[in-house]
Amino acid sequence: MDQLLAMLRSLPESPGVLRLNCEIPKYPSFFPGGRGYKGPSFPQSPIMFVGHNFDTDIGFLKSLERGSEDHLKMKTWVNMKNSFLPAARLDEDDCFFTNFYLGAIVHPEPKPGETRKTTNTGKFKCSKQYHEACVKALRTQVDIIRPAVVALLGGKVPTAFGEAFPVYLRHCGIDLGETQSRQPNTGHRLQLLTDLSVHVICLAHPANPRSLESHRAQGLLLRSAIQAASAQ
Repeated sequence: MDQLLAMLRSLPESPGVLRLNCEIPKYPSFFPGGRGYKGPSFPQSPIMFVGHNFDTDIGFLKSLERGSEDHLKMKTWVNMKNSFLPAARLDEDDCFFTNFYLGAIVHPEPKPGETRKTTNTGKFKCSKQYHEACVKALRTQVDIIRPAVVALLGGKVPTAFGEAFPVYLRHCGIDLGETQSRQPNTGHRLQLLTDLSVHVICLAHPANPRSLESHRAQGLLLRSAIQAASAQ
């Protein structure tokens, strides 16, 4: 964990981005708002879930006050806990939940007549230097964590992951549907580092408004990737 915290401290400042340092004390919480894992110690060769960004500054402060992210109302956690993980037969203790962008979104003050934006969807606005630092940081995360499987959550993450690991770029489509159509059920087994081969699978984001069966289907895809990784 110390290496991950040092990585966060090395990130540059950027307009529109609040620096995060795992301040949320309890699980569940994605890294870097919180630690990103459930147990008392970091999991060995975990399943690494990569989201696009953590939250807004307002959402982060609410989670900080609560002590964790809201697993009873936040759709990401509701569907992750109730559909994805059970269908994958995956214990939360064997997971690491993280993001590509490692800060919280700070929306600008609204213009007169406009409503303040409070969601963390859409384009993540940051400096070019900050974006490039997050690309480098994703490689650092994988090197530190040594995951068995990397699960990319949503349609925006695959291209970002491909920036960090160009070997994945040829598997990226123009959207989630095309990216998923290009992957086998087990995901792609890729040499991400010179000493690390990993199954990488793209999944629909658990926060998406999909049917319960659709969320479970994403969990079944993840299970196939985990089984394939275990067989290596």
